Amino acid sequence: MVDELSERAKQVREKQVEPEEDKMLKIVNDGRKLALDQRLMNPELPDAPNSKVNICVQNVYDDIKEKLIAAGVKPEEIAFIQNLFYSKEGRLPRGT
Repeated sequence: MVDELSERAKQVREKQVEPEEDKMLKIVNDGRKLALDQRLMNPELPDAPNSKVNICVQNVYDDIKEKLIAAGVKPEEIAFIQNLFYSKEGRLPRGT
């Protein structure tokens, strides 16, 4: 995908494409999307556990948990939806 961005930039610099078709601003924006999460450019790609998006999400959860603990909530009383699963009896914490 990065090679494709380079080729698009080359075509823009050499005026091989019309500005309505492609431009540097669009290429740079697409590069930023790729750097964040490649699925923004190709939704068929698999989830990358170490993508910037996934790391950011984990950091948000960690921050929320730390703030709840600082406010006096016991760690064992904190649960996030991704830590739950469904059983015949309903939604249960994982590991129970």
